[in-house]
Amino acid sequence: MANEEHLAILKKGVKAWNEWRERNIELRPDLSGADLSEPFSREIELHGIKGMREGPNFGNIDFGNADLSRTSLKFAGLMDAHLVGADLSKADLSEATLSGSDLSRANLEHANLSEAELFGTIFNDVELAEANLSRAVIVQTIFDRPRFRKTNFSESTMANAFFGNTDFSAARGLESVKHHAPSTIGIDSIYLSEGNIPETDSGVFHRSDESACSGDGTDSVLFVFHQLFEQG
Repeated sequence: MANEEHLAILKKGVKAWNEWRERNIELRPDLSGADLSEPFSREIELHGIKGMREGPNFGNIDFGNADLSRTSLKFAGLMDAHLVGADLSKADLSEATLSGSDLSRANLEHANLSEAELFGTIFNDVELAEANLSRAVIVQTIFDRPRFRKTNFSESTMANAFFGNTDFSAARGLESVKHHAPSTIGIDSIYLSEGNIPETDSGVFHRSDESACSGDGTDSVLFVFHQLFEQG
């Protein structure tokens, strides 16, 4: 249940909200379950301060189960945000910072995350059908049971990401991903993808020299998306 006082401050606009956040750095705003979908966000220009590349400061916020569908959150600062179960379908998160945020069970169908910063972001059991992650920065990001149906990864940057129970076969743009460090895939993802994971100019999948021990005592082979460094 959203805190009515916090919601009232947000309704005053992004400038008033950001100033309030600066005065209350230690406070975790609670907008869980709030309806902040398109009519609300358009009314207060939730996408940011007009004429500036500055979005709302939503760092460490609780947006659990909130309705943010069709909301413009371009440039938003969503570091360490709690977005579990949030509806972000068709939301504009382009150039937003979602580092350290938890989006488990969120709906990001048709969402725009182009050029978003996703350092350490958690995408567990998340809907990403036709989401746009082109040119996103995907570093130490965790994907477990994501649904990649026509999800666009064109020209995104990856390093040390983890993919478990992931079917890559319906994802788009993987061949243009720029790999700056290895990313790990479980053998379950290889099976689910039926081998439909492309090689790229900067990386290929190969079997690692080590295996990980699963909880039942059996070995689970890991694969990594390994950067091919140019020689000389």
